[in-house]
Amino acid sequence: MFGLLPTSGLFARHVAGLTLEDVTCTTTMSDERPRAGWLDVTGLSLTGGNLTR
Repeated sequence: MFGLLPTSGLFARHVAGLTLEDVTCTTTMSDERPRAGWLDVTGLSLTGGNLTR
């Protein structure tokens, strides 16, 4: 439906005031894409989880 997505986990676009706490993304197969990505996101707050490498 969307083709190849830019991340293996979470992708947010056009968001204001996004807060994520203890979010963990896993894959069943090896994936070299980033776990998370943001495009036009303001006020992003990340705590805990594994969204960064």
